[in-house]
Amino acid sequence: MPKDSLDDTPYARDLGVRLLAAREGTARLAMPYDERNTAVRSMHGGAIASLAALAARAALPEASAVSTVSLHVLYARGARGRSFTADARLIRTARELGFVETHITDQDGEVIATASATLAGGRDGREHAPAEPPLAGDPGVFNTYLDMIPFLARRGLRVTGVDRGRIDIAMPPTEVNLDRDGTIHEGAALTLIDGAGANCPWTLAPISADSWGSTVALHAQLLGPLPADGLVARTRIRASDERMYWCDVSVLGATDRRLYAFGTVVFRLTADRGS
Repeated sequence: MPKDSLDDTPYARDLGVRLLAAREGTARLAMPYDERNTAVRSMHGGAIASLAALAARAALPEASAVSTVSLHVLYARGARGRSFTADARLIRTARELGFVETHITDQDGEVIATASATLAGGRDGREHAPAEPPLAGDPGVFNTYLDMIPFLARRGLRVTGVDRGRIDIAMPPTEVNLDRDGTIHEGAALTLIDGAGANCPWTLAPISADSWGSTVALHAQLLGPLPADGLVARTRIRASDERMYWCDVSVLGATDRRLYAFGTVVFRLTADRGS
């Protein structure tokens, strides 16, 4: 991945991602701590997932010709450091597929997250999603709290409907969400999946200024090139216990309503921000 491919990509440039080193089969990228990309003093999980996806692409030869098919991120701890490094290693290539493992650490070498990615080129697996009626609940309080999360507010995420165990969230095609070709960047789609999955539990749990939780794991599948006119995430809680929620997310085109991605977010409610 040439350095200028990051510099020319609005989404990656806004995150401050830099290519430190790359040779065939490995890549190292860096991302600084930035208050604009946080969720309560930690880098947002969507930013960490985006760094993992960018690093995986950089580890492949001819990286500009491939995109993420599947990404699985496990979050080991909150990203509260000053800077973060992603080290990606190509495990294997098989025909058009590449399999990459990535470790993300802070400036002290503490592991923040690990990720495994499958990448491929030349695909378009979009499908038409079945029509569903809009959710009728009032999104007002949810948008108030979205605005308190700098990273999601900067991406322009807005809740458009809620119900018990379900939530719809829209992402506009603003510049900071775009790839170099003017379409939505796959990192922005990962952010939408994470943001939708992390907000859905609050449709059942009381939400207040003291509400707190974190994403434990994100599993995302991207079906093909993303659109240029924005996305909508439709999310429902698949299962839950007293503290853990498993949320299924479907990502549709804002205009054509085709299915572009789907995933599962595992979210954990915590009693306080340090647990």
